[in-house]
Amino acid sequence: MKLLKQIGVLVTVASLSLGALSAADEVLSDGAFIQGGKVKILKAGQTTEVTEATTLADGTIISPTGEVTRPDGKSMQLREGQRISLSGQVTNPPGVPDRAPNKQ
Repeated sequence: MKLLKQIGVLVTVASLSLGALSAADEVLSDGAFIQGGKVKILKAGQTTEVTEATTLADGTIISPTGEVTRPDGKSMQLREGQRISLSGQVTNPPGVPDRAPNKQ
């Protein structure tokens, strides 16, 4: 019985540790996001506020207001909680559908 409790504790600790690593990886991935109403870019561990239009690796441009313009001219507004990678891939927070249609 004592062995089963120890195994249960180990499984719980391992699960929590893996969850923390996944969350840390998500938080620390390079890209742009909105935090407190300000657009910020995380690159190589350094966070800077976007104060002028910035071009990402794929040619996507992100403005200080969070307006994202793709190389093909389509645009969208980055929302609080969304992230855009430095290669231009937008991700939503878990459980939030994409509500911002692209416009031309």
